[in-house]
Amino acid sequence: GFDEYARIHIGDRAANPVNLTCHDWHNPNRGIPWHQGFIRTGYPETGYWAVRVADADWYDITLRRWPPELGAAIDADVPPGKPVPGLETFREKPGIGFHVAEAEIKAAGVYQRKPVKPGQKSVTFRVKLEKGDQFLSATFIMAGPGNKRIGAYYVEVNRLSLPE
Repeated sequence: GFDEYARIHIGDRAANPVNLTCHDWHNPNRGIPWHQGFIRTGYPETGYWAVRVADADWYDITLRRWPPELGAAIDADVPPGKPVPGLETFREKPGIGFHVAEAEIKAAGVYQRKPVKPGQKSVTFRVKLEKGDQFLSATFIMAGPGNKRIGAYYVEVNRLSLPE
């Protein structure tokens, strides 16, 4: 039913690391940034992932504003892509950087915050996660008044020690 979660498995030797995107957020009663137009313009929402942790262990959780293959800083504006024939595409919108003061993560029994410097491409947290079903959120706290929060659109979860 709709009250059940399709959990993303993390820490399993069959798939490590695991890349999470905002497309898979859960966000009751609010919108999800489900296409690149939302990503490029900085859709101002947060959410969480329903995950299943394979085993209790140490994990690196890396938060990004932009996809890692882009190599852009969290606060970097990204130029629009070249147009293609037909209608305007999402890549034709300029990408807006986030001016972030801090990043935070939350999971079962885990809460951490770190400062973010200008020009930083990502923020990595090393945490001990327990085995089982959890909710994971990864958020940027914007610089300026109000402590506005926007979710990290791209997150990598890497289990540090896998059994042979």
